[in-house]
Amino acid sequence: PSAFPKGKIAGLRAPGGFEVDLEWDDGKLVRAKIHSLRAGTAKIRIGESDKVHAVTLAAGEEYVVTPVK
Repeated sequence: PSAFPKGKIAGLRAPGGFEVDLEWDDGKLVRAKIHSLRAGTAKIRIGESDKVHAVTLAAGEEYVVTPVK
């Protein structure tokens, strides 16, 4: 939100058994960490892009997203 141009949040629960941590600066994603609570495929979309990335993770595995600048 525009009221929080910089910040981070941890432990968001996402469908499919995933936990997500986000960090942003100047309203843009700096880093996202997806932790799989059980084996499955996470679908990731960054910003307003229509492109969706599918990442298959084992239980306990993490995937880190750092957008290209």
